[in-house]
Amino acid sequence: MGGACVYPSSSYFALEGRRFSWFALKAEDIVLLDRSGSPQIWLTACCQTISEFKRGKPTLRMLNRSGHSYLCPEFGAICLLKANHGLPPGIPAAVFINSRSRLDCVSSSSLARSIRQAAARLGNNPLEFSVHSLRAGGATHMYRTGVDTLTIQFHGRWAFDTLKHYTRLCKESVEGLATKIVSGSKCIHRLQ
Repeated sequence: MGGACVYPSSSYFALEGRRFSWFALKAEDIVLLDRSGSPQIWLTACCQTISEFKRGKPTLRMLNRSGHSYLCPEFGAICLLKANHGLPPGIPAAVFINSRSRLDCVSSSSLARSIRQAAARLGNNPLEFSVHSLRAGGATHMYRTGVDTLTIQFHGRWAFDTLKHYTRLCKESVEGLATKIVSGSKCIHRLQ
């Protein structure tokens, strides 16, 4: 069975309060590959590059199996393709046929609602869960665990200053900073 999937870098959620924009990741942009890097026989989707968001450079993302049964790029690609089965290949992968047999699109509000309902069913506080950018969350988590910024920048393939926009300061790092400022030298120094 396949060992990786390829996603061109792009956004694929509908815009809230507006008509859907067709700049999204399309089913034809998802390719499942076997271990040798060849497309799997049963999948006929072709791969096209899409300009990376705000950068304009064509790019492909190769995502390997994660080993997790549900949080796996390959599993996600299969789910997207199954939901999109029978629809024209040029429409976004997040478009599916809903329970009323009409075309529908995954929106951030419907995704947030599903995540919060699942959290509540599992006994968690649904207000602690959101669709906040995984990019921001991932960058912040790596930063908090001590990963150096160059590695985070390389992992996210961001322009240098973009990393600063995605990481969020946590309470612990601010408290530590305040402690370092207060515990500095108590001597008065004169500049000469």
